Amino acid sequence: MSPDSNTYEVLAEPPTISPMASSPSRSLDYYWNTIVLQVEDTLFRIPKYQLVGKSEIFDAILSLPQSGNKPKGSSDDMPIQLENTSKIDFERFLQILYPRDTVKPPELSIDSWMSILRLSSLWRMGDLRSNAIEHLTLRLGSISPIARILLGRKYSVAHWISSGCVDLAKREDAISLEEAGKIGLETALLIQHVRESLWKKDHRELNRLRIAWNVSALFIQLPVYLQLRLGFKLQQPRLCRNTIRWNKR
Repeated sequence: MSPDSNTYEVLAEPPTISPMASSPSRSLDYYWNTIVLQVEDTLFRIPKYQLVGKSEIFDAILSLPQSGNKPKGSSDDMPIQLENTSKIDFERFLQILYPRDTVKPPELSIDSWMSILRLSSLWRMGDLRSNAIEHLTLRLGSISPIARILLGRKYSVAHWISSGCVDLAKREDAISLEEAGKIGLETALLIQHVRESLWKKDHRELNRLRIAWNVSALFIQLPVYLQLRLGFKLQQPRLCRNTIRWNKR
């Protein structure tokens, strides 16, 4: 045996190749059924495998009883029409569902991930929806606080809402009337209350620092004052002592 247990000593023999059959069987895994979908003015022909069992909506559509010889989705003449869907959203959706490069994942923009989130939520595709939320969460800094709140409400993502509210409460500018109209008066008032609480806390901390600074300045100026006005010289106190020693000239 070779010293390296991970090294193969004997090359594996290539598999035996059977002759071509006159009546071949279909592969259970790689004989894909396709489906024709219409979005706006465009037809798409895609494999079913990414839709069946992964979307409650598509499972319901494909399980409907079909009439006639040609079921819906089987040809260009009988496409399944997807209402309430834009072509650009659907094309972005297909980028992640059927990537052209299977080795390197596609680098998608925020807009693309928003399209994926929109359609995966619409068609109840839980895994894909979670994937979109995860990627968008990594880019929350590029999404405005107001947009985070609105998107978090629309797609039921609680930490997007809290993130937007926190940033609005911490920023220097107060919430504008336009912003309050977007997020709602109740939310705007709540954020304003938090802003005031933070301001009071910061104000108290600032006063504490100001007092400490004034005391420090006093101890710096006091020796000069005593020396000039009273004839005393104040020695610098040692770090290990809390008392001040006075020396008469």
